[in-house]
Amino acid sequence: MSHVFASPHDAENAVGDEPEPSVGPWSPRIDVINHEGITEVRADLPGINPARDLKVIARDGHLTLRGERRAEATIPTDTIVHAERRHGMFERTILLPEGADPTRVRAEYRDGVLRVTIPTDGVAL
Repeated sequence: MSHVFASPHDAENAVGDEPEPSVGPWSPRIDVINHEGITEVRADLPGINPARDLKVIARDGHLTLRGERRAEATIPTDTIVHAERRHGMFERTILLPEGADPTRVRAEYRDGVLRVTIPTDGVAL
């Protein structure tokens, strides 16, 4: 199923169980679900202001999630004991199945999770 994902580190993200390194680009974890003629993409995006920092783009047979998780405050690096939380720009692109209607994409952000639904006329990824 890893052929569905496009990110700077496809193989690591496709597995989903491996921890992300604490440096370098980050990419939100996603689930892609097909049910009853709908493809649903769920992305973990805590700390995002969706109105300001998130774009959902559906075109040319792809769904792209693009945005930024902003750092909360500037913290002097010499005071950090341990840091795992990531911030910065991200982009994920998902190949949509045949029959997906990009004009009917719906997105909802609640409790740190983005849910995007795309009618697919019953065709699975």
